[in-house]
Amino acid sequence: MISRACLINKLREIGYVFVMRTKRTELYRKKGGMHRIPLTTHAFFAEAYVFSVLTQCGLPRDEILSFIRAAST
Repeated sequence: MISRACLINKLREIGYVFVMRTKRTELYRKKGGMHRIPLTTHAFFAEAYVFSVLTQCGLPRDEILSFIRAAST
């Protein structure tokens, strides 16, 4: 399980900013672009969910796996 704060920090690091919050999701947008990522409001995320989100953001597979290894300890 990976904490919400770790994933949000990673999104900010790669250039995503908070846009809006609804009842169960938050929306992040890439600075200078229109690419958007929705996140559920859970406190912890499964590794598969984090992998999926970061893949949509365009990160390479090896960078995603190293982030997951570091964040899940």
